[in-house]
Amino acid sequence: MVMTQTAFNEFTNIVQSIAGVLEQGRASRFLQRVAVIPDNPSKRALNLQTTRNLGANDIIILGTGDQLGITTTTADAKAVRALRSGQGVDFSVRPPSMSFNGKLTMKVKVSIASYLSSTYNLIQRAFPGGIKEEDYFPLLALLYDEISDRNLAEVMAHCTSKDYSLVLNDVYAVGSTDAPDAKAIANLKKHLLACGYAEWLEE
Repeated sequence: MVMTQTAFNEFTNIVQSIAGVLEQGRASRFLQRVAVIPDNPSKRALNLQTTRNLGANDIIILGTGDQLGITTTTADAKAVRALRSGQGVDFSVRPPSMSFNGKLTMKVKVSIASYLSSTYNLIQRAFPGGIKEEDYFPLLALLYDEISDRNLAEVMAHCTSKDYSLVLNDVYAVGSTDAPDAKAIANLKKHLLACGYAEWLEE
C-alpha cells in the first residue's frame, strides 16, 4: 500500500491535531503498512483544471495514482465525478470499504481561489450579516453534493472565520452520519434560491 506525500501530510496533520492516544496508536500501526511516495501526477492530471468540485490536492493525489497505473482509494465521490463528467478523465478509483464517521482536522491556510469565488459570493449574498449557528450545518449539507469536501471547507472557513480544520471536520460529519434535519435544509434552500442558488448550480 502506498500513499502520496500530499495525502501523508494531510493524514499526519489530522492525527496530530485531534487524535487521542488510541487513535494515534492505530494511525501508527496503519502507517507501518504504508510506503510514502513522492507526488508525481500524470501529464493528463497536470492538464486538469481546478474547479469547485476538484481541488489542487485532489489532482495531485489522484494524478499520482494515474501516473503509477494503480487504483486510488478516495471517499470524495464529487471529485471523481468532476473528473469523469466535467473533464472527461477516468482515473482508476474506488471508495473506502468502510464509511467514515469520526472527526478529522487539519491546519491549512485559507485562501479563496478564483474557481471558488462564485460559491463565496453566493454565501455572502445569502448571509450578508454572517452565517447564523442554526444555518451552518444545513448550509454544509445543502452544498455538500455540489462541491468537493476540501473546497467546501475552504469557502466556509473563509465565510465564517473558523479554522479550516474545524470546518473540514464538520464537512466530513454531514457527509457521513450527522446530516442535519431535512426540513432545515429545505428551508435554507428556499432562502438560497432567492440569492442565485439555481444559477450557481448551472455553472
